[in-house]
Amino acid sequence: MQKNYDVVIIGGGPAGTAAGITARNHGLSCCILDKSQFPRKKLCGGLITQKTLDLITEICKDIRLDGLYNFKSNQVEIKNGSNALVDFNVLIPLYFTYREEFDHLLLKKFEDLGGDVYQSSIQLSLINTTNRSIHLSAYSIHYTYLIGADGANSSIRKLLDYDYRSSGFCLEQEIGFGQLKDRNPELVSVYFGVIPNGYGWVFPKKEGYTVGVGGPESNSLKMKEQLLLFLNTLGIVPDSAKVKGAFIPYGSFPKRLASDHILLVGDAAGFVDPVNGEGIYFAILSGQKAIQAILDRDQYDNLEEAYLFKIRVITDIIRQGNIVHKLLFNPFLGPVLCRILKGHHAAAAFFLDNLVSRYNFRYSQFFFDKHLFERKKIQKGCWKNNTLKCTVIAIHSILDKRAFQQQIKIGKIAWDFVLSITR
Repeated sequence: MQKNYDVVIIGGGPAGTAAGITARNHGLSCCILDKSQFPRKKLCGGLITQKTLDLITEICKDIRLDGLYNFKSNQVEIKNGSNALVDFNVLIPLYFTYREEFDHLLLKKFEDLGGDVYQSSIQLSLINTTNRSIHLSAYSIHYTYLIGADGANSSIRKLLDYDYRSSGFCLEQEIGFGQLKDRNPELVSVYFGVIPNGYGWVFPKKEGYTVGVGGPESNSLKMKEQLLLFLNTLGIVPDSAKVKGAFIPYGSFPKRLASDHILLVGDAAGFVDPVNGEGIYFAILSGQKAIQAILDRDQYDNLEEAYLFKIRVITDIIRQGNIVHKLLFNPFLGPVLCRILKGHHAAAAFFLDNLVSRYNFRYSQFFFDKHLFERKKIQKGCWKNNTLKCTVIAIHSILDKRAFQQQIKIGKIAWDFVLSITR
């Protein structure tokens, strides 16, 4: 038996369902294939930002947003190891969810719009890209366009870049409220210094906390030991059996993100913010952009050009974020930046409201914007205003592409930056 669709999507997570819902909204026939029966467990910190909820509302105008999350908080702290850096209340709440609930709700929305869902594991050997078909045991599915939304270990990605591997890894464990009895149950915590080139987190949920660490894949062999040590420092009794791990993209893209009929979205495309590790927003946005590229393909030379133009907002943020990440986790500059951040509660809150909950600025704009200085309160006897200003301008110079290309190599910028804050 043969089934025909305009769009076939491999993967029923946020990227796949966003693409599917957008396709159905525009009258395209569409199906989603996923190896799992939903609802299914999914490793994820579960942070949902306001920009993500806004985007979902744009795609699904009648969806109940309170069904997408089960907890929200305005209370945040950032630490470097055991040393407190800042604690503050954000103006825009941070929302938290369990991915099995979040993903299932979006998949049901896709089905309500007339989309078809099939449970099937897809191997490359089942896909014939010449006649654009997928051959399953009971039937074959023919498509005009194929979207790879099958996560960090994507099979579809191999059709465009066989050698790409996700360069990040994370581990986490779900714990009950009882294991942290003295903790404020609404507090969102981020810890630097607990893992090389990465961070740890304690995110509150409806039934407890998600505690985890994430960083480069090259550190994955030691990461479980580092997570267990992190849990011990928090006073949590580690349970190795409950520790789950997963690969994640970490600031790099495949060589190609699209062809004449294949598009990659979400984690399959490497779309994760390298500064804060958020991936759900880019997953949903890239799913939407993939369908927009298909609909607008005739306005461009080809589908690949259309898609690359549509997702430029994503790739630009990630490229700038890569530079910020290198600054934050540089063994020399990182500790200095932590010293600068310490005590600047309003600046940290401003950052979360404007570059996490929403992307009101590019990273370069944020570090150079005058409003940042107005929100920062400098501790007397610690850092002078001109030192902070010099720091921000140095970072802006590194982030500014024109300055980066035309002025000085990054090594000299970094060296001048170190000199400026140590005088």
